[in-house]
Order: sequence, then C-alpha cells, then structure tokens
Amino acid sequence: MSTLVLIQERLNSLSQFVGKGFLYNLNYLPDTVLGGIALFSLLLQSLPLTLLGVSLFSLEFLHAGISSLLISSIPGLQEPGKDVDMCSGHFPGFSYERAVVTLATSGTMKTLGLGFPSYYMMFFGTLFGYVYALSETYKRELEGMPQRRAAVIAGTVMMALFTVLFIIYRLLSKCDFFLSVIIATIIGFGYGYVVELIIANLSGRTLTNILNIPLIRDKAVDGSPIYVCKS
Repeated sequence: MSTLVLIQERLNSLSQFVGKGFLYNLNYLPDTVLGGIALFSLLLQSLPLTLLGVSLFSLEFLHAGISSLLISSIPGLQEPGKDVDMCSGHFPGFSYERAVVTLATSGTMKTLGLGFPSYYMMFFGTLFGYVYALSETYKRELEGMPQRRAAVIAGTVMMALFTVLFIIYRLLSKCDFFLSVIIATIIGFGYGYVVELIIANLSGRTLTNILNIPLIRDKAVDGSPIYVCKS
C-alpha cells in the first residue's frame, strides 16, 4: 500500500512540474518560435524562412511604435504595471521594446507597463496572416497538388485554432485585456498578410516558397512565352 501511495505522490509531483513548466515556457513562446525559425533557416540555408524570421523580428520595432502612438493619442489605453518576465513574450534580457518602455515609463523592470496592444498576440497574428497569405500566393500550384493543398489548408486551420487558444490564454493569465488582444491580432494578421504578398510579388514568389512548391510559369527567364501555339 505504501508503495502505491509513493508512486501516486511521485506521479502527482511530476504532473505538477510538467504543468508549471509548460505554462512558464508558454510565456516566452514568441521568442521560442522566432529562435526556432532562425535555427532552421541557418541549418537549411533557406531564404524564405530567413525572410519569415525577419518579418516577425520587425515586430520588435513596429509594436513599440504602434504602442507609443496609440497610448499618446488615446487617453486611458495605458495598461497598469505587469510582470515583464511573465507577460512580455520575450526571454528575460534586453530588447528594443523594453528599452522604449523603460525610457517612457517610470518604475522598475518588474512593474513596467507593456503597452497596448498585446505584442504576444500581434506576433501570432502576424504568423497567422503570413501563413494564410501563402495559401493565396500558391493557390494556382496547389490546385494541381491535392495532397499538398490539403496539408496547407490543415496548417492554416491549425494556426487559426492556435491563435484563438493563445487569445484565451492571454486573457486567463491576465497579461492582456480583451480589446488589447483583439486589436493586436487584427493588426498582426494584416501586417503578416501584406508583408507576404509584397515579398512574393517582388521576388516572383520565390522568396516566400517555404514549402518548395514547384512554380507554374507563363514566361521563361528572358521574358519569352513558354507555351507557344502552333501556327
């Protein structure tokens, strides 16, 4: 009997440890995702992954600018001080966003306001918008590849579901309020969507082709038509 009790206590301790560790790491998920993209872009020598990482990293500056503009323009948007380590979405340490907040807000690093809207949800909104735009950019090719098309659609749906779950998590953790996460997600989605389309159009859809989808071309490199009707 004592052995069974000991096993049960160990399992309970393990489950609590795993649960707390998961929630703790969830706080830093944006930086974790960005670090993973940077690692795989180096290992795979992938320019499309590199540009995705650069697009997400640019939020470090975009969010700080949007936050400062909105808070200075609209009274009442300044959120109360929160634990930066638990709510910022960044690993502990220095970031451009923290530097801006430090200069603009009085108080210690533990109680700084993190700005409106939510950086955490702007990050995942941008990632969702970028992934959704990929399905539009390569729609013509995917129509002839049913299995790849199904995989892309499934990935887009999963990204949408994860975005909703992250919104719920941020509200339950009390790191953000409802308006902050909704506006951040909308801004992020629009930013990711537009950035992907711009990169795709400027590069002939080569620098956003993360999935290495064979591209359908109407013209050769020299501009001459590939398909010529026989006279």
